[in-house]
Formats: sequence, structure tokens, C-alpha cells
Amino acid sequence: MLDKIASWRGELQLGRDVLFAPGAEAALNVSDPRGKLLLASHLGDVEVCRALAKIQGYKTINALVFSENAQRFKQIMQEMAPQAGINLLPVTDIGPETAILLKEKLDNGEWVAIVGDRIAVNPQRGGDWRVCWSPFMGQPAPFPQGPFILASILRCPVNLIFALRQHGKLHIHCETFADPLLLPRGERQQALQNAIDHYAARLETLRAPVAPRLV
Repeated sequence: MLDKIASWRGELQLGRDVLFAPGAEAALNVSDPRGKLLLASHLGDVEVCRALAKIQGYKTINALVFSENAQRFKQIMQEMAPQAGINLLPVTDIGPETAILLKEKLDNGEWVAIVGDRIAVNPQRGGDWRVCWSPFMGQPAPFPQGPFILASILRCPVNLIFALRQHGKLHIHCETFADPLLLPRGERQQALQNAIDHYAARLETLRAPVAPRLV
């Protein structure tokens, strides 16, 4: 939380407090005029990445947040770093309206960040949790389908991005995930499972401290 607030206040400086991991800056490719989807996680702070991007003048990054999960966080950020709310996009679920809004952002060359390991607090309509189970940290774990289906609908470049604190500094890790993410109609479920398995494997490689959680 302190890193989030410090980043929005401009107290974290790129090169001093925040470093790019090898290959991360090239993967971000800020010279590409296209919008892109940043697939983040609870492994590190996507808020830090978003704040630094705005402060450094790289790109406008919009963070998709589930309002039922984020009220306390939003309250603290509004009190201590009020500008943090400028590009927060609160939603209750990922539906057609959300996809249209995000498509507009992407068409303007902006980036959109969404976590790929947040399980909904409540089931979707019809009582369906809409998750895929994937091997993670030695046991099966549930991952939400929504972010990956959304990525396939938006048909834009998708990057994995994490900000990890190592040796007293934040290291931004970024890599290409798909360009675009395709879920062919006849193989949709298997392609979705493959995408989530890939995501889970990258989290595990980066030493994820906890499994996806219901928060």
C-alpha cells in the first residue's frame, strides 16, 4: 500500500527506486501507438506500474477494478493520493458495456490493466463461478475466465506485467503474452485453458507467494 501511495505522489523515481527487469522495457514497447492490455496479478503492484507510467509520461494506463473488492483501497488512495482515481475503472462484472468502454480506451492508444488471478466475490448470473483450474504451487487453483475472454474479444496485444520488490527496489517485469489472444470457436475451451495454464506457470516462475484468493 505504501508503494502505491508513494508512486502516485511522485516519490518513487524510475532508475532510483524502480528498475526494469531485463527485457521488460522492450516488451512494453511504448513507441507502439496501439493500445494494449496489461495482464497483472497480486504478485506485485499494478498500481505502481500505472502510476509510474503516468508520471513518466509513457502512456495512460487504466486499471480495471472490481468495485465490491476495492472500496477500502479506493478510500485510502482518495485521501492520501487523490489523483489515483483518475484512471480507475470500477466494474461489478465484465459485460458488453465494459468491453465497449475498454475498446474505446484501446482505440485511443491507451493501455488497460486487469489482474488475471482475482476470483469474483459472488458467482456470475446463474450461479456460475466461471473459473478454470490450473496447476499452481503444487496443487490445482482456480483462475477467472473473464480477463482472458475479455482479452480475446478486444483483439489487442496482451502483456504480462508485475512489479516485485527485490533488494529494496521495485523491479518491473513485463513480457509478451499474446498478440492477440485467440480463442477459436471450435477449440475455445481448450485454448482458454491453455492461456490460463500459461499465465499460472509464469506466476509460479516468479515465485508467487499465495494462490489466487477470494477477496
